[in-house]
Amino acid sequence: MDTQQELNHILLAQDFENDTILSDRLKVYKQAACMYAQIENAIAVLSDLCSNKSYIYYGGAGKTLGFTLPELNHETGSIWEKEIFDRVLPDDLVRKHAQELRFFHFVKEQPFVMRSRYYLEMYIRMKDKKGTYTAMRHRMFYVVNSQTGNFILALCIYTLCANLLPDVLVDSFTGEKITIEQQPCGICLSKREKES
Repeated sequence: MDTQQELNHILLAQDFENDTILSDRLKVYKQAACMYAQIENAIAVLSDLCSNKSYIYYGGAGKTLGFTLPELNHETGSIWEKEIFDRVLPDDLVRKHAQELRFFHFVKEQPFVMRSRYYLEMYIRMKDKKGTYTAMRHRMFYVVNSQTGNFILALCIYTLCANLLPDVLVDSFTGEKITIEQQPCGICLSKREKES
């Protein structure tokens, strides 16, 4: 099983019986994702883990990279943003999934009330409209049900950047950065994934 399949299994196999996301609450998070896309000129992806779907919002970065869609936002029938993944440098995509798995296991070890305070910050390369790889900053946040501890939403924000920097976990309460490579993945990774 590859890392993306492992993440897919872990995230969607949670017992969501007591985790219904009220439509008003989901609407607020969708508005927040849309605002990130607009204000940061980002691509924002809000994944609803309870219903296995995503809402993708394209800000200025989407236009710069040449995503040509009839609408600036749309819904997909998966928690994965395939049209974005298709543009990511393959080695960076492998690393992205490995880091997200490390992030999941790190957050899962935290007390319920602390799980939403961390985010993953990493840097990847993505093809622009000319087929040239461009540096992107990728941040990932989880929304956790404080009663059950389940991960119910994931927000990924992609923005253009000038430099590729090391991948880190960030405590948004303190600003502390934690080296992600020291975190366990929870599965046996391939040699390629371990090198990420």
